[in-house]
Amino acid sequence: MIPGQKALLQLNRRTHTKFIGGSRFKNRREAFDAGVHRTTQAGIAGQAAGTQSICLSAGYSDDETDGDLITYTGFGGRDASTGKHIADQQLVQGNLGLVENYNLGRPVRVLVKLSVLSGNSSDTEYLYLGLFEVVSWSWGFRDGWKVLVYQLCVLGNQSLVPEEVAFSLARGEELPALRKSASVTRLVRNSAVARSVKKLYADTCQMCGLQLRTAAGTYSEAAHIRPLGIPHRGPDSLSNLLCLCPNCHTQFDGHALTVAPDGTVLKFDVPVGQLTVDDRHRLDFDQLEYQREISTGNTEQP
Repeated sequence: MIPGQKALLQLNRRTHTKFIGGSRFKNRREAFDAGVHRTTQAGIAGQAAGTQSICLSAGYSDDETDGDLITYTGFGGRDASTGKHIADQQLVQGNLGLVENYNLGRPVRVLVKLSVLSGNSSDTEYLYLGLFEVVSWSWGFRDGWKVLVYQLCVLGNQSLVPEEVAFSLARGEELPALRKSASVTRLVRNSAVARSVKKLYADTCQMCGLQLRTAAGTYSEAAHIRPLGIPHRGPDSLSNLLCLCPNCHTQFDGHALTVAPDGTVLKFDVPVGQLTVDDRHRLDFDQLEYQREISTGNTEQP
């Protein structure tokens, strides 16, 4: 565990124990004093080494919620008066910290302004949604400039969002009173599909050809090409999966490795090999092209 990681985890756990999902704060100062979001202005409370919390406010129309899933846009690159993007966002400070959270599996606290949920500008209180994990990050394109797009899922796939809130978010309804039960949208992966792609390639990496052997047998990982859930909405199917070694999987999810339409494996746009594709694997190359685009910021999110 790197320096500061243990303290960050302990702080998140203590804060979440004290303020469970659904706790309300009358303003950002109250949430700051409670230790839920330790900044009264910025949407990201964090540094390059790690981000502690984020706050969803009315500033970004691109931010989206879907039950226990959140799409969050990074900071920077916008004109303060018009809200229009005037420069590329950079992987620095809290933006880079969210990527570190993703790499190290660190949780992040999520605070949201009630007006974001209800659409009513008079709802000025803030709601603590709970602990979330960063499950993917990528580049998007806004107003002609590159932006960072993060996907967050409630920690451990156990809903910390009040069910009535999640139901409203998924349907775009106004926020109801917090007392009725309802269904919640959750991201569910099909483990059988993941096992099938690994079996098809006998745990051999499609990018580098490595077959890892351990005392318990061979090992590989199933990598989704187009990420599941919002904003990407990739299918959990064999056509959207690759069999990769842990090293290539990390570089693929980290947008260092991409695949050209002819199957050439690229590392930061430099050819490093050829993708192996079994005849029985009906791989969707459109998904690979999508992954290339979000790795370089050349596409709008749907």
